[in-house]
Amino acid sequence: MGALAVSVAGFLFAGSSVCAIWLFLAQRRDPLRQRLLAAVTPAGQVDEIQLSGTATRALRRWVESLLAPALRVLRLPQGRTIPGLQNFAQQVTLAGLLALVALACALAWSLAAFRFLAGNAVSANLVVGGAALIAGMWLAVRGWLHWHARRWREQITSGLVNVLDLWVLCLGSGMSFQAALVRVTEESELTNALLREQLQLTQQAILAGASREDALHYFARRCGDLPVVRSLVTHILHAERLGSSLAQTLRVFSKNLRFNRGQDAREWIQKLPVKLAVPLVFCILPALLVIISGPALLRIVRALSNQ
Repeated sequence: MGALAVSVAGFLFAGSSVCAIWLFLAQRRDPLRQRLLAAVTPAGQVDEIQLSGTATRALRRWVESLLAPALRVLRLPQGRTIPGLQNFAQQVTLAGLLALVALACALAWSLAAFRFLAGNAVSANLVVGGAALIAGMWLAVRGWLHWHARRWREQITSGLVNVLDLWVLCLGSGMSFQAALVRVTEESELTNALLREQLQLTQQAILAGASREDALHYFARRCGDLPVVRSLVTHILHAERLGSSLAQTLRVFSKNLRFNRGQDAREWIQKLPVKLAVPLVFCILPALLVIISGPALLRIVRALSNQ
């Protein structure tokens, strides 16, 4: 019993520790981020975007100090991260502080299960039930993270078109890249809140001394390495290197983005009949057959019984 309890506790603690480690490993601060956190606005006030994540940053620093030795263990000899966990780490990163709360709840339930196993007689049903509970909690957290990360990406993608239109108008009116970026972040009614937050961080990165290329690459990474955002950054950098019009480049990119969204909508509409076939055949069609043929079958049964 003692060996089983210790093994179960070790497994639960190791799994929860790996989740926490990868949560904070994905958002470890680099020198550029430290400069951004120390940056101030032209008026001398700290930006609201920095104050919004103060609790998250303080908690992350505390956990990083505790998990610093384990972070080195999770690195392969070649310097690559463990495959198969990067997607999970990215989902946790996009989910934010709520993901940390969910993982902490999972760890608390794991410790409670360990105390229950250590203080009571262990049976086969109890072990199976505890394993099923832990697996269900793990799958629930994974599913919630996947849903939250996908919703976060969809919000970024949906708000990118309006941002590009406003950006094109600012560049077409004669503004520079930096002035247009500031103007886009100031239009709160026309810009998606999540995308505006990332653009503000990009603006702060440029003001802190980072090159435009590095700031845009960090912008794409903060957006979850979405293909559309990565393509936008590539188009902007190519336009600057080749000396072409940035406004025209963004206008063409916005037009292609709208066309692709229309194509995705048409593709989704064409898939609807196939997706509706299963519930129609197995759920609605049997009920219709019972309603339509039920009275006739009853009459046939009565007629045969009378004979």
